[in-house]
Amino acid sequence: MAETNIRRFYAREEFIALNGPIPIDLLSTALSGLTLDVPIADLRITTAGGLMIEWAALPSSADITVIDAAIATFTGGTTTSTLAVQTNNGPVTASTSTPVDVIDFTTPPLSTGKYQVIWTSMFRLTATAANTGARAIATVAGVTQQSHWGEALVTAYNGAATFERLAGQTIHVRLQIAKIGAGAVNAEMTGARFSIDKIG
Repeated sequence: MAETNIRRFYAREEFIALNGPIPIDLLSTALSGLTLDVPIADLRITTAGGLMIEWAALPSSADITVIDAAIATFTGGTTTSTLAVQTNNGPVTASTSTPVDVIDFTTPPLSTGKYQVIWTSMFRLTATAANTGARAIATVAGVTQQSHWGEALVTAYNGAATFERLAGQTIHVRLQIAKIGAGAVNAEMTGARFSIDKIG
């Protein structure tokens, strides 16, 4: 089947805000976040150190304007795949149903790859109370999971998730504690830990 495409070349000098060579992975991630009428099919560094963009079909003039502006303002940056660990031994307590942050962390821009997020913690009520419980809440990259416990004895709240990240993307994690019910006690979290590690 015949294909139609269009290529546009950008000299290195057109990257006005960028120092050093063009980091193609970071640029690809930045351009993938733009709203375009026609998708980009390919990006390549030219032999002269510039950039060639190939569209899947003839782009609109609006697409070209958006890409031109993105190229001119692209600042590049650095990425990391270093293990990130956040801890809070606590205790962190909550006396109402409004969640209290125990850990709230966003990674620096990450290198391309697969990342595993693991969290561990313990939570409980400070004393047992009728129709009252502790709520542990983990939010990882926008996905929320909860667990409930109505005892003064400590119970574990642990979990894991795996995410693919493009160069420059981040992972945001949050661990919270709240109380549900009317008992005159607090919900408590201790031994909280998040680790974010590149596994592929």
